[in-house]
Amino acid sequence: VGVMTGETQDETAGAVPGDRFQRRRAGIIAAAIPVLNDQGFNGMHLTAVAELIGLRATGVTYYFPRKEELAVACLEAGFAALHGMLDAAEAETDAASRIARLIGLHVARDADVRRGEAAPLASFAAIRALDGPPRARVAEGYKRMFHRVRGLLDAPELARLDAADRTIRAILLLEQLAWSSSWLDGYDLDLFPRLAARMTDMVTHGMIRAG
Repeated sequence: VGVMTGETQDETAGAVPGDRFQRRRAGIIAAAIPVLNDQGFNGMHLTAVAELIGLRATGVTYYFPRKEELAVACLEAGFAALHGMLDAAEAETDAASRIARLIGLHVARDADVRRGEAAPLASFAAIRALDGPPRARVAEGYKRMFHRVRGLLDAPELARLDAADRTIRAILLLEQLAWSSSWLDGYDLDLFPRLAARMTDMVTHGMIRAG
């Protein structure tokens, strides 16, 4: 079965057990993210996730005994994807180029999701539905990711911005990225690079232009 659903019930002969475990775990996470996004944490049930990938409920609870653990894994998968994009964005030499790189990679990944080549990112709104240690864990993960996004604005040409300005602009940038998957729905995949360029133009000229 493809990226979005993980593997079938029979494991691949000769595979390393640790590899099988990680592949099955990744398949469960990929199947759970759309459920979490559509139904919210309260509406996400382990049995429904199991059915999507042809497992019994116990096949999911073996990897994630509680749905809080699965929700955390979904959110952390999103953090990891964004950290990979930020690795590339941070290599650029100025703020505008960093933001353009991040937006371009985010939109390109959205195209991969629509082709069935990647799992969607979990909505960060799910963080609010968690309590106790699970919420503290993902809140800390979000904070680390947010600080890196905010760091994209640490550039000499933006020296006029104080700490509050940079924080507000980082929040706006993340909100635009989060909503991009919704407004991209009406467009063909071959238009995505142009849309990324247009989004970059609006964000950079609206958020970090002089004056």
